[in-house]
Amino acid sequence: MNTKSGKTIWIAIGAFVSILCLIFSLQNNSANAGLKDEKKASFDEASTKNGVPVKLSPVTRRKFLKTINVYGKVESYQSTFVSPKIAGIVEKLHVDEGARVEKGKTVLFEIDNLKLQQKVDNARQNISIVLAVEKERKALLRKAEIDLKKKSSSFARYKSLFDKNAVTKETFDAQEADFLSASAEVELKKAVLELGQAEAKQAVINLQMTERDLADSIILAPINGYVSEKLIEIGEMAQPGKPALKIDNTTKLLISAYIPAEYNSSITQEKTEAELTVNGEPLATKLKVTYVSPVIDPKMHIFEIKSLIEENSFNLKPGQSVQLKLFIDEHSTITVPTASLIENNNECAVFTCENSIAKRIVVTKGDEFEGWTEILNPELIVGSTVISEGQFLINDSSPVAVIE
Repeated sequence: MNTKSGKTIWIAIGAFVSILCLIFSLQNNSANAGLKDEKKASFDEASTKNGVPVKLSPVTRRKFLKTINVYGKVESYQSTFVSPKIAGIVEKLHVDEGARVEKGKTVLFEIDNLKLQQKVDNARQNISIVLAVEKERKALLRKAEIDLKKKSSSFARYKSLFDKNAVTKETFDAQEADFLSASAEVELKKAVLELGQAEAKQAVINLQMTERDLADSIILAPINGYVSEKLIEIGEMAQPGKPALKIDNTTKLLISAYIPAEYNSSITQEKTEAELTVNGEPLATKLKVTYVSPVIDPKMHIFEIKSLIEENSFNLKPGQSVQLKLFIDEHSTITVPTASLIENNNECAVFTCENSIAKRIVVTKGDEFEGWTEILNPELIVGSTVISEGQFLINDSSPVAVIE
């Protein structure tokens, strides 16, 4: 047999085998389809005769805990920006970011300290000079007063003699002039002394001002905490009202969150509790809402709440995001399994079973909690049952068969 004839025979054999496989496959599929149709017909016949198999669950009354979940932010309980009270060049910076500071004790930075110290020394020296001058002027006034007293007595004596024509008018006039001159000298010395006293008061005020500036040049920590931001360096100009450092007190923390306005009446300060979840792990200790904003944002329709953490034992950091579950209501209510509800076209319904016949009831649902849904209307009877499995295969008045 030549090569060409051999190839032809093998091709023919292969085609024959392929035809046999195709025929077998078609017969097998036909048999399977027939079996499925037979099973479906058998099921339909059973459903029509005995009813659609369903399972029932009881209508119950239970305590229903309404919660809402929101995202919050960790904040420092106390935070402040530190600005200098006077303008000047920063000469010394005693802290860096992360440094722990103590209120009224930790020196943060110093401004023009040497210059202000020199001003204080000059002001004190000026007071010493003014006081010495004042002492001198008091002595001059007393001397003038003694001279006036002496000349006043002499003038009185000469006036008596003049009235008796015992002395000439020229002599009397000379005594009168001496008396008036002494009186004027006393008035002058009093005026000079009063001026000196005013200068002394001003010198004291200047000293107090320079001493206050000197005290203000040394900036102490206003609160306990940690330096979280450093906004100035040595050699830079510091200005009142311009922050130089930020200090955060993280001993206590606040959790801040914004809540939809619809829940405003449901959250009560110092009563509403919250559960904190950090990195997916709920914390065992529940918090209380310690602040509820008295106003609602008119644009966003939200309001702010805060919860205080007395001791930061959770290693939370300001700025960190956390999840907050608020327990806003707890009440006893009628519930059905959430799985028993059928929702379609904005309508919610359940099926009950009476004498193996399904009955569809349109209901108004409330909140859902742990697999149970609150039924607000109509009021279902506690202890009655609803269809919780198989309800999607039936219609109103469909026959059903309850299975365990």
